[in-house]
Amino acid sequence: MYLDYFNLTESPFQTSADPKFLWVGKQHQHVLGALENSLLENQGVFVLTGDIGTGKTALIHAFVKTFGSKTFRAVLSYPEIGKIEFFNFLAGSFYFPVRFNTDAEFFRYFTSFLRIACKFSYRVILIIDEADKLSDEILDQILYFTNFEMLEEIKMLAYYVRKYKRPMNIYLVGRTDLNETLRRKRFAILRHKISHQLHIRPLTESETVQYIAHRLQVAGATGALFTKPATRMVYLYSQGYPRVINTLCGNALLHSYAKKKKRIEARLVEECARNLGYRL
Repeated sequence: MYLDYFNLTESPFQTSADPKFLWVGKQHQHVLGALENSLLENQGVFVLTGDIGTGKTALIHAFVKTFGSKTFRAVLSYPEIGKIEFFNFLAGSFYFPVRFNTDAEFFRYFTSFLRIACKFSYRVILIIDEADKLSDEILDQILYFTNFEMLEEIKMLAYYVRKYKRPMNIYLVGRTDLNETLRRKRFAILRHKISHQLHIRPLTESETVQYIAHRLQVAGATGALFTKPATRMVYLYSQGYPRVINTLCGNALLHSYAKKKKRIEARLVEECARNLGYRL
């Protein structure tokens, strides 16, 4: 509707996690680097937390884009499921030709799968988004997964080196409630198997300015559509949460188009924020 009016090729503030629009600040670079290194070094369990709307899912999508061809991956975005349903989700994600009705059936097949993947140097990756919603039953299974170790023989010069390696990398992504769950006595062993535990904070004001400019540039903007006071107002109302920034900026563009204004000013951002129910 307003794209032609602002000379944009696509909507710059869509709320879906499109990797093309990902803005990578210093903390995001740090998180992505840690994610990639954990996979490279086969470090086991990685926990990433952050409040709703801080961009965790967007970072995970960017991380998945870095996977090579020799990977099997399962990305679970709806973790409120039962144990057998969870096993069959993994079976579908890892292309098993069968479905399971019991734990024993699944683990017999799954163990063979991990051995073959390890033998041919494939990485097996499990990512669970909204992991704060996982049941204790599923977390118990994840702990069981961390106990898998496979014998690997590597030829170095004239010798074979025998060592054990983790055949599976697990990434738990969720709200800060996930930390409270993992601190419970029941999950003490799982907690000790976590190699990284990082938290994403909201953007600062200067990062918010860069974030808005980046998304507009990706969408085809050739100039600044928001005045400096307007971007400051966006920050004040959003407190640096990308999801709120997107909603507020998208509404501001729409209202600016309706009012036939080419530049978004602070007063318009404030009006949109009030309409959306945001308060300072």
